[in-house]
Amino acid sequence: MINPSLNCPNFDGCSVNKCPLNPDYETLKNAEGDPFMCKAQKSTRKRLGVNLLNKGLRCRERAGERLSFYLKGKQEHSKLITQVETNTIGDMRV
Repeated sequence: MINPSLNCPNFDGCSVNKCPLNPDYETLKNAEGDPFMCKAQKSTRKRLGVNLLNKGLRCRERAGERLSFYLKGKQEHSKLITQVETNTIGDMRV
């Protein structure tokens, strides 16, 4: 697997040890005095990191996406329960 960080537009000027585009991102640590955040845009990291476990996202970004996915699923579940309880599916009555 080719390291996606090599395709990052910020690669040449970047000095972040814990790069979200590195396949070993989860095991990497920030060096003392190292900038803590990757400067690549989220959309760029998501595009380049599509095959990575973390999808090119930082820890907080991944947590936010997981939470959003969970809440969206919970909201859809609540809608379905309401429809079943009121015997309605969409605009139709059952």
